[in-house]
Amino acid sequence: MPYDRNGNYGTSFYPEKISPAPDGYVFAVNQNSSPNSVFLFKVDFTGNPVWGYEYYGLASSNCNDIISNGSGGFLVSGSTADPTGLNYTWLLNADANGKKITENTIPIQGNTGWISGTIPQANGYVLGVSMIPSNTAYQDRFGLLFTDQNGKIIDNGK
Repeated sequence: MPYDRNGNYGTSFYPEKISPAPDGYVFAVNQNSSPNSVFLFKVDFTGNPVWGYEYYGLASSNCNDIISNGSGGFLVSGSTADPTGLNYTWLLNADANGKKITENTIPIQGNTGWISGTIPQANGYVLGVSMIPSNTAYQDRFGLLFTDQNGKIIDNGK
């Protein structure tokens, strides 16, 4: 059953991930509108829309992953850009109703950067970060970020 903000089919939606919820499913969807945004929406087990929220990050955003945050809510990870075009990693922590709890960004100067995935660990999460340098003379890079259980970045890794 296709959806957009109003529960109808939408041509600018690019679904990225789905995450189970106790009473349905939560989708993280990239919207290629201007500016780009991420739309989270929940459906019950029969596919009826329950709620939906749109997030823009700093000025535009894209998601790559959504997982449970361990408190009944969701961590959405990806990338965002500020109005000047500077790229940032982006981590949105939402409650079980899709409302933003926290939002964390780290600037990636000289690179296009994004969080490519999130894995739970004992006291928080490990996030994989992909970076493509603006200068093509340099190779692509990959790194790790570590967060607490609320999605707050606690160590930039190496």
